[in-house]
Amino acid sequence: MIPTKGASSRVFELVFDAQTLAELAKQTGAEKLEKFWANLKLTPRGSADWHLNGHLQVSATQLCSITLEPVKAPVNTSFERIYLANYQEPREREHEMQGETETEPLVEEIDLGALMVEVLCLALPDFPRAPGATFDRAIYTAPGIKAMSDDDAKPFAKLAELQKKHGLPDGN
Repeated sequence: MIPTKGASSRVFELVFDAQTLAELAKQTGAEKLEKFWANLKLTPRGSADWHLNGHLQVSATQLCSITLEPVKAPVNTSFERIYLANYQEPREREHEMQGETETEPLVEEIDLGALMVEVLCLALPDFPRAPGATFDRAIYTAPGIKAMSDDDAKPFAKLAELQKKHGLPDGN
């Protein structure tokens, strides 16, 4: 936690130990996290607001979403937050865009650990994939039931088949 009182810039370097990384891996769903390093700079912005920018590097291992094999998923990302003393919630729902600077209400202390967990979670791939892993088509049905074909899934496939069979125009 860092206090937000005072008007001077501050630079921080965070390095997490192996035990913290093991706990963080459980929180994020990663198989393994190593070499966690973050560099942050907190700078006053005007008379009451603060600007935090930083860079996070982590050697992460996740399970491939297809093969369940361990996959290296390195994180190397920059981020920014602006903490506003007079923060107001947006009236309309905003759509977050990648790379957009986030604004948050100014608090007494900024929890850098919680912020790093958030940044890491956003940076890790949602569906990591091992090199060459492909998701082949899979068809699942109950025993004794015929699987639906692509043609069966088309809403007017049977109608088109009947129209052809009886020589009727297709209606287009």
